[in-house]
Amino acid sequence: MPILATLLMAVTMLASPLASPAQAAGGRTEDAICNAMHTWRVPTNESAHAAEIMAGTVNMSTYGTMYLGEDPDWSDQPTLDLAGNRYQDSLHWALP
Repeated sequence: MPILATLLMAVTMLASPLASPAQAAGGRTEDAICNAMHTWRVPTNESAHAAEIMAGTVNMSTYGTMYLGEDPDWSDQPTLDLAGNRYQDSLHWALP
């Protein structure tokens, strides 16, 4: 076997994860991260906040209220203070 092919096969074998006994036997394994993603629920207050954003109103607490149009231009809004107008550009308000 040529040296390059041997090295390629060795690298491929090392790069692939080793199968667990359950996987080797064809059984199902549980993935804690995957399970957590599927069972995670958004808190009620976050769902309401997301619904407000989707409706076009963003309450930025002490910074004021931002209104999102159909095609926002991200210009300064009179309903936001200086910090709020800067904060809207960061898009951190859109994170849960």
